[in-house]
Formats: sequence, C-alpha cells, structure tokens
Amino acid sequence: MQASTSKDTVNVTVNDSSTELWHKRLSHISEKGIKCLAKKNKLSWLKNATLKNYACCLVRKQKRVSFSSRPSHRKSELLELVHLDVCGPKKVKDVRKRLPELPICKEGDLIIDQLPELTRKGCGCLLVIDDEYHLLGTFTDGDLHRTLDTSGDAIFKLTVGEMCNRELRTIGPDAMAAEAMQKMESSPSPVQFLAAIDHQNILIGIVTLHGLVWALLSLVLDVNTLT
Repeated sequence: MQASTSKDTVNVTVNDSSTELWHKRLSHISEKGIKCLAKKNKLSWLKNATLKNYACCLVRKQKRVSFSSRPSHRKSELLELVHLDVCGPKKVKDVRKRLPELPICKEGDLIIDQLPELTRKGCGCLLVIDDEYHLLGTFTDGDLHRTLDTSGDAIFKLTVGEMCNRELRTIGPDAMAAEAMQKMESSPSPVQFLAAIDHQNILIGIVTLHGLVWALLSLVLDVNTLT
C-alpha cells in the first residue's frame, strides 16, 4: 500500500498483486481462470497463482456432470419409451375410463343389438360381463369384421358370448400407466386397450392407448402453461 499527501488531502492507493485480491476483483474467478489470463499477459504476475478453498465459491461454482451422448435408455422407435411422470407417477386408476363410460354387455346379448354400444363409447370394443361384473371376454371392431366375413347374414342371430375373445389381456388399477402402454405393445400382437380389473376379476375400468397418449399430452401442455 502506498500513500501520498497534499496540502488538504491524503491519497491512498493499493498496490497489492495477491491472487486473493484479483480473485475477488474478478467476481470470484477460478484459479484456472486466473492462470488463463496470466498466460494471455493480462495478469502476468499471477502465472503461479494458487487459491484457497472458499466454501461460498465451491458451492456457487459446482461443476455439472455432462449428459451422456448415448444414454442407456435411448430407444430407436417412436413412443418406444414414454415417461408419464412429468407431474408425478401416473397409475392406471388415474387414467382409466370408469364404469359409466364403459361399453359393457352380457353373454346372451345379440351382436346386432350391441353395435350402437360398440361405436358410441369410442373404446373399439365391448366388455362382456356377468351379473356381478366379472369380466368374461371382449368383442372388438376386428372381431365384428371377422364375424361378418365368416358368418354373413348369420350374424343377426349370433350372441356376443359366442364370438367374443376369452383370452384376456388385463391390468390392475395400481399398475403404472407406462406399464399399461408396454403391455399393449407386447407380443403376440399390439392392442388398443386393456381392461382394468381388481383382484376378484371384477371390471373397474378400461385403459385405451388413445387415453394414455392424451393424458401425456395434457400433462405436457399443463407444464408449458405453467412455465
């Protein structure tokens, strides 16, 4: 430190070339930054600078780990991996259609009488149940087309129970929505819906692929609105 005096004033100037001082002057620059400036002859007297470990600087200058260019979960197909936990994990019971919205019928109902129910509910299927709502089978749009091809006019006398599919693909209400989507895409062939049943095989809802995708899009739109 140097000082000079005049008649009425005293002038003090600092001539300190310490690393700590320049660290503070340059907004708590890192040691590497100081050495870089020294190499460029901006702070040539600090070529061998060393800094103490200041806790406040370490917290504010933590280095983020870089993202891997090839993460292990990268997928090659569209919608092969869909995260449904944008605003928290979603379960089947959160995205299912409930009983008033379900296209349900009984085994003894005529197929021709249930066509309005098949088309009106927009699920692409009929859910065949008994009097206690136990799930017995499903009858889809595809089953209708196959029945028309094979039976012709006889379809007017056929019941849903005679032509429904009894090899059911179902899911529980507490399963994750992402698991439901994976189950829809699994072998032997992809499906557009899953019947949701409880532990007693009682029908409690239906999950559709369209409903899952719409739930995901709604979450994304909500997040974009908030941000």
